[in-house]
Amino acid sequence: GMKEYVEKKHRHNNVVSITNSADLELFNNNKLLINIPGLNGRNYAIYSGNIGEVNNSSLLLAAAAQLRNLSRNDIVILLIGDGQQREELNNRAKLLELDNFIIHGLIPKTDLVGLIQNSVASIVPLLDLPVLDTSSPNKFFEALAAGVPVIQTTKGWMKDFLNDHGVGFTVDSGDAGGLAELLISLSDNPDLIASMKEKALWVAKEKFDKHILAREMLNFIT
Repeated sequence: GMKEYVEKKHRHNNVVSITNSADLELFNNNKLLINIPGLNGRNYAIYSGNIGEVNNSSLLLAAAAQLRNLSRNDIVILLIGDGQQREELNNRAKLLELDNFIIHGLIPKTDLVGLIQNSVASIVPLLDLPVLDTSSPNKFFEALAAGVPVIQTTKGWMKDFLNDHGVGFTVDSGDAGGLAELLISLSDNPDLIASMKEKALWVAKEKFDKHILAREMLNFIT
């Protein structure tokens, strides 16, 4: 991770890494589920953010197509956001006649919270590039603070974090079939989702509370 990079490159041996914090008050409170056209009460996995190449957004379309091929149109992949590939992916979804791939534009964060909380998982897909293994996307922290397991594609610290705490999964960045299978097993196992949601909330409160993180940083500095 970044800590190791700084230690190695600059030969510092006294480095601490403090993670991003998440707004626990915002993401912990039960929020209403806003109406998304086409969702129709189906199970869904959510992606929120920029819809583009670095974000590996085409993986999500490919996974939705795999779900349809496996006769699992009851599972939707929902994208909330905008970006360079939004129109292209929308057009491809129409051509493929996918009704389980929905792109909804930007919405206020307060509306986003309810959508994350009610999803089976939050997807954090990135291209397979070594530089992206060190990234710390806000959506990763926010999903766990909302009490939702994360599915991500990097080989870095996020993979280790999800493994160590049992709050998510890693799939290869090009493995649409693996992502589809994972979403099926999650959707078909509400008990697993419930226990992972509980763990995610606990981990977020222990690890991403700004008061705890500020104290860690101050203790290190003093």
